[in-house]
Amino acid sequence: MAELSRPWSGTVTGDAGPYS
Repeated sequence: MAELSRPWSGTVTGDAGPYS
């Protein structure tokens, strides 16, 4: 889960939000 350590630039959800 490297996405959690990175600023929200469309990681988990593909949107600029806190993987919710």
